[in-house]
Amino acid sequence: MYPLPRSTLRRFLFDGFEADARTGELRRSGERVPLQDVPFRFLVAVLERPGELVTREELRQRIWPSGVNLDFESALDTAARKVRQALGDTARPHLYLETLPGKGYRFTGKVAAEADPPETTLRQRLAVTPGIRIEARPKRRPRWLLPAALAAAACLLMLKTWEPARPGGRSPSLVVLPAKVLGSADSAFLGDGIPDTLSTYLAGVRGLETRMPPSGSQVAAVQGDLGRVAAAYQVEYLVIPTVLEEDGHLRLDLKLAEAGTRKVRWAGQFEGTRATYNGLLREAAQGLAGFLKPGWDATGGMGLAAFRSEVALALREGKYFQARYDATGEAANFDRALAAFRRAQALEPASAVLMAEIGGLFGTQFFDTRDPKAAAEAARWTDRALALDPRCGQAWGVRVWIETNRTKVDPEAALEAVFKAVRFAPEDARTYIQLGSVAPTASFQAACGRRAMALDPLNTLGYAWDAMCLGQLGREGEALGVLDRAIPLEARPGFCTWLRFWCLFRAGRTGEAKAAYTEASWAGASRLMKHLLEEDPAGGRDLARRMLGRWQRREAGSMDLANRTLFIAPLLLRLGLTEEAQGIFSRSAESGLAAGYDWLLAAPELGPLRGDPRFDRTLEVARTYARSFLAKAQAARAQGEFPAHLEPDLAALAELLGTAAEAPRPKTSGAKTAGRG
Repeated sequence: MYPLPRSTLRRFLFDGFEADARTGELRRSGERVPLQDVPFRFLVAVLERPGELVTREELRQRIWPSGVNLDFESALDTAARKVRQALGDTARPHLYLETLPGKGYRFTGKVAAEADPPETTLRQRLAVTPGIRIEARPKRRPRWLLPAALAAAACLLMLKTWEPARPGGRSPSLVVLPAKVLGSADSAFLGDGIPDTLSTYLAGVRGLETRMPPSGSQVAAVQGDLGRVAAAYQVEYLVIPTVLEEDGHLRLDLKLAEAGTRKVRWAGQFEGTRATYNGLLREAAQGLAGFLKPGWDATGGMGLAAFRSEVALALREGKYFQARYDATGEAANFDRALAAFRRAQALEPASAVLMAEIGGLFGTQFFDTRDPKAAAEAARWTDRALALDPRCGQAWGVRVWIETNRTKVDPEAALEAVFKAVRFAPEDARTYIQLGSVAPTASFQAACGRRAMALDPLNTLGYAWDAMCLGQLGREGEALGVLDRAIPLEARPGFCTWLRFWCLFRAGRTGEAKAAYTEASWAGASRLMKHLLEEDPAGGRDLARRMLGRWQRREAGSMDLANRTLFIAPLLLRLGLTEEAQGIFSRSAESGLAAGYDWLLAAPELGPLRGDPRFDRTLEVARTYARSFLAKAQAARAQGEFPAHLEPDLAALAELLGTAAEAPRPKTSGAKTAGRG
């Protein structure tokens, strides 16, 4: 580090900032703003002469001693950029640091400066001269000090007028919205890719709460209504990106808006190329974080991108087309997603995450087509991922899906996979849907749905899971309240719309159920309910027997059987087909994935089955499975690896099973729990 050139000015005050030339520190409202040595020297040089041109040559002589071998032109531009980032001055026109092209820079803000006293004043010399007596006089405050203090106080007051209150020192919170993409149609995937990458970086900033970004399709489903997005995520700020791509060159514009008022409080523009994608997004994250959290740790505060730019872009492209395939079922989107993932995996062949992405894509294909080749590919890629990295939470999540879609489930394997998925991917909403799919009671499953809703509030799957389980427990009113929040988030009538019809039917609200009739998801169940609503049990029984006949001719996965116990078997009981309903329960129990134990115990619609030894066997299987789940969950909790927010539900499960309501505490008091409470 070179010694700071001597200046008679030692402190500079402007708009709530304070630059101290003696210590080399920049502060904003008392909090330190990290700024490296060279950019700080640059800042001091222009602060000493506010409103004046400071030439590039003057800056070179001021900052670097002679004889230094350096590309000064590039170094000066870099220093200016870092100064702007530290001051939150990346938007154009700049508030503080103006560039005069080819000449130099000018500081345009109002500056109050405090000078160092001369090394030896006349008074000091007279004081040591024999025979000379100096009368002590009261010190006068510099004339500028009071106006400067008032100006600084006014700046702080203005900041406080818009900065949201954070009770208890709560961290500022934000969500990055999908980017508006201008340019080539081949760049459309950046609309979801940029928020993902930017959020990865921002998630590493200490003292900043960054939520999982929504996809473009999720925001489109609410017609781009930012008020509804803000309400769903319950954040203070929305980050609004726009990106223009021309021949591989990227220009990214970011705006930070208050969620409540939509007032823009910060804006920045950043430029780069596809080849420097990660660096571009990191620089954008630094500028944004530097404005929101001036004291962030520059050495370790930012999240790290997992891949180099070329791989990251291929991954983002694959995820974009996978989401489109999931929404449309179009084979062309599957092909483009697979091509992008394989391109990324070829560039990074030792990545377990990329292998898990490919496994998950094949899993989605199997869910749509029931093609056993797709299931085999999903298992093959997931096994490869876990062989490389046994801590890959995403791969364990795909493994849960694979295990629960077998015709015969191994409960031990399924539970091992789901608890590892939760442990290694605690902030992934899909993990909690997977946990709900193997949870032993409907009430525990509902809690998992609520956690998924909190983590990904524009994804309707968490809402659907919660509402489905509430309806199963006879709490249809609560379920309808959840669905009222979820249905506006559906781009077109989907599972939540269907569940609303199902809940109204279960609640006996016949007129409303008829008006809400839909076959959006479960056409067979819908038609059975329609026959019952129209008081046509004979037609219902005929339809039911045809459905059962089709099912007997092909194998069903355990999850399919579990769904039939919930949605079809109770309807068969209403139609008087008790034996057929019992057959569904027995097959589901034999598959190894039991129905919700609390539902089996208490549901009034299952009354015709009670007392049948086969149903008693179903109850025993469900109870045994629930005990296995509880034992594994308590073991995870003892190691500090169980989600803290689900602990009340774990205690309720223990009480239901007649075991100790208080599960073992973690072994060490400092152990972390998976997920956020």
